[in-house]
Amino acid sequence: MSILQSSLSFVLLLAMLELGNSRRLHNHLPSHWHNICRVKTGVACLDQSTDKSIVDIMRKKQPTCISCDVGPDDIWNLHDLRRFLHKSSKNYALTVRCREGGNVSLPFPIRAAGLEYFSIKNCLIVDYMSEYFDPAINDIPDDLIYSSISDSTIYVDIMKMMEVSNGMNNMTKAAKCGAEKNIAVTIARNISYTFSDLPETILNDIFTTFTVRTSTKYLRGLLSSSHTCAYPKLIEMDLSVSNTRGAKFDSILVNNADYPALKTLKVTHSSLSSIPERFNDWRWDFPRLSTLDLSHNHIKDFGTVLDYGNRSIESSIGTLDLQHNLISTITLAELESLRDHRFVKIDIRNNPFNCDCKMRDFVDFFRRSNDFMEGGKGSQYSYLRHLKCQEPVSLKCRTIVDLNHTDLGC
Repeated sequence: MSILQSSLSFVLLLAMLELGNSRRLHNHLPSHWHNICRVKTGVACLDQSTDKSIVDIMRKKQPTCISCDVGPDDIWNLHDLRRFLHKSSKNYALTVRCREGGNVSLPFPIRAAGLEYFSIKNCLIVDYMSEYFDPAINDIPDDLIYSSISDSTIYVDIMKMMEVSNGMNNMTKAAKCGAEKNIAVTIARNISYTFSDLPETILNDIFTTFTVRTSTKYLRGLLSSSHTCAYPKLIEMDLSVSNTRGAKFDSILVNNADYPALKTLKVTHSSLSSIPERFNDWRWDFPRLSTLDLSHNHIKDFGTVLDYGNRSIESSIGTLDLQHNLISTITLAELESLRDHRFVKIDIRNNPFNCDCKMRDFVDFFRRSNDFMEGGKGSQYSYLRHLKCQEPVSLKCRTIVDLNHTDLGC
């Protein structure tokens, strides 16, 4: 046998082995998924953006790694996975990507025995609230370590939503809290909603009831729920990109909930007009938080932020990121409020500062000596000296502290 023939035979043998492995791995899929999902080696199915710490955890746990590509004519249902995993002793990582028109049946809180990593993107999600009152969900193992829903739309059946709002006192702990025991990273980014069509004869009445009563009942139900949620391993939460962020979402987030390990909380690109009330006391509810990212919103001031901190719990300085908001001026009162900040640094760079007479106190503050900025307890705010004007056009890109009263129009 020639070297060429030997090489070809070896390549053919490898191909046959790979095909055999592929077929064996394919047996790890629900039968309905054979045309839309593939088992991948190692951790190849994980999102490229997955934090390295999570990737390392998954490598050690060696889950069966599944990647699904769902089109408009495909059927993907969490119940299929749940039934399949019920008979399995393996752990799984699963990513789902939808092409235009692709939809999935995904009841919250997305529980399935052995499901440790889950990511879904670009999908229309149906049946999301279908298990809110099902006590059997509490008995399904809470195994998720990583959960991500992004760039997706949740289909809301208005009649079902009204039913849910009327029965919030029966909401299960699983439905209120979602993944708790093992969750390390949870992402709900760029999620929108679409509503079911209704006959025009009842459309106006239903929408009046829906907007005035249903949302109020739903909110009250969440806030009055006696279920307590504990997230002992949660280190990152991303709730960014939303135009439907409710006024009380911060209260819902911390209501009867414990976040002892949370390091990063992101609520960017969410049209917030002010700092949510519960975030003013940010380390009261999140004792180890190191980054609260509220950048790219519509926030205009920061004077209400308090400095709750406890060195026995977390001695580092945390950052409240308010970059790319609508902060146009800095008052003397706001500057003075920073004097007491020992555990928090507020970052207001890259805001549209308007250098008019309202900034006079700011300029004067830096013209005189003070223990606040010169090696004092406010030294983390040395960047304030380098802030630049955005308005008026004549002063654009000028350093604010270099201006005089005439420049400011005083």
